[in-house]
Amino acid sequence: MKLRALTFVFALYSAQSLASGPVFPPTLPNLPNLPYLPTQLIPDPLQAVQMALRYYQMAANAGDASAQTKMGWLFEQGFGVGKDIGEAVKWYERAAKQNEPTGLYNLGLLLLKGQGIAPDAERAATLMTGAAELNLAAAQSQLALMHEKGIGVPVSLELAAFWTQRAAELGDVAAQNNMGIKFAYGQGVKTDYAEAVKWFTQAAEAGNAEAQGNLGLIYKDGLGDVPQNFLSAANWLALAGSQGHVASQKRLASMFEQGQGVPKSMIEAGRWYQMAAEAGDTAAASHLGRLHETGALGAPNQAAALVWYQRAAAANDANAKLRLEQIREKLTGQKH
Repeated sequence: MKLRALTFVFALYSAQSLASGPVFPPTLPNLPNLPYLPTQLIPDPLQAVQMALRYYQMAANAGDASAQTKMGWLFEQGFGVGKDIGEAVKWYERAAKQNEPTGLYNLGLLLLKGQGIAPDAERAATLMTGAAELNLAAAQSQLALMHEKGIGVPVSLELAAFWTQRAAELGDVAAQNNMGIKFAYGQGVKTDYAEAVKWFTQAAEAGNAEAQGNLGLIYKDGLGDVPQNFLSAANWLALAGSQGHVASQKRLASMFEQGQGVPKSMIEAGRWYQMAAEAGDTAAASHLGRLHETGALGAPNQAAALVWYQRAAAANDANAKLRLEQIREKLTGQKH
């Protein structure tokens, strides 16, 4: 399998939305002159929210940048207050003037989306840069994507890799996976599969299904200078597949079908193909139909074969359409 086999995973990454959503700021530090409020004195959750809102507003009006960001977030989400993006922008603006990193980032997102404020990609990039330089991982990842796509800044794969790595080093799991992709493809960095595996492993151990699938593929095919390791491949593919990563389900199914590094088991192969087919994968559905038709999963089961062929045919799979036609001819004795 050549390097292009990683394209599926990269496509998932590159298709991400430009911004996933605002970040709730960290816990408000050391608010002055706030009384201790035992929880038993606030039995009503709504009352607790309203009381917290009052204290946030007092602190925000007194100039606390973190509280100003919190007020912006509350108005943006409509949490405890009526949803008002324009009011959120006002609070984020006040926090951003004080270089509060989350305020800079959240205001940048609204500028990118043009919500509550006129869209301005260049100003958004300036705000994201400020937040990224203050070590906010979400801003670093967002800025990396902006450099990759040329949104508000010139296209620069080198800067995209730089900011992705900064976020990855702070423990951002998605950034760790993306950094692995950059080293695998040589995007803004020199191609280095050992480095790719290092970053994929960090993300995979944190539970990232795409990174687990990437590791599984690399070990399965021995990509780059990484030695082929079927046992590691099967383990990572199983972890990814168990989280619904369809490409990994199909690859693991194929390994069981062929006995590639694992004991040959058509039962296991069928189970993983069915997971992928039920998730909507057309090729898996068509192949599963063939396995049922030929009796590879036990006794031939034409009814089950028809179910999976029909699913695949509905998605315009040519092989499934052909098999359905042949089965109908066999049943009716007539060509259609």
